[in-house]
Amino acid sequence: MLASEMKNKFGLIAGAFVLFGFFAACEHAAPTSEDALQSQDYSYIIEPAARWQAYELKNYSIEQKRVCFCAFPHGFVKLVVKDNKIVEGIDLSTGRPVTNEALQYYQTIDEIFAWIEATKAMNPARFEIEYDTRFGYPKKIAFDYNFGVADDELWIEMQSLKRAE
Repeated sequence: MLASEMKNKFGLIAGAFVLFGFFAACEHAAPTSEDALQSQDYSYIIEPAARWQAYELKNYSIEQKRVCFCAFPHGFVKLVVKDNKIVEGIDLSTGRPVTNEALQYYQTIDEIFAWIEATKAMNPARFEIEYDTRFGYPKKIAFDYNFGVADDELWIEMQSLKRAE
């Protein structure tokens, strides 16, 4: 009987270790919204605007740079978008908030897609767009309405998309 009692105790101890290992494995940190964003992949959707829409992002941050003959920052600005509206901008070259007056010149990704459609109808002299292969948002835009007119050019760059809570 002593051998069978030892077998039972050994079985209980081994079972406890298995359960402990199972619960320890479950204690890993829950995935963040950024992890969830990275785990989604709609890159198989060909049309960039449809790919962007598939992610259903209405709360995010993105760095945007607008180069034109205008008075607002020409370096990258980190835009914070909530409910698909820009609520904050930080000039990344200075670390200072962008004024509301300057912030009105920046656009959400959805607004940029609408601007692209409207601009195509204007038949500009130059309109080149490079899209993010994963998320579909426009990474680089080069626009010139008329080669013969000075100061009507606009270049937009976007990078570092992150989901916000």
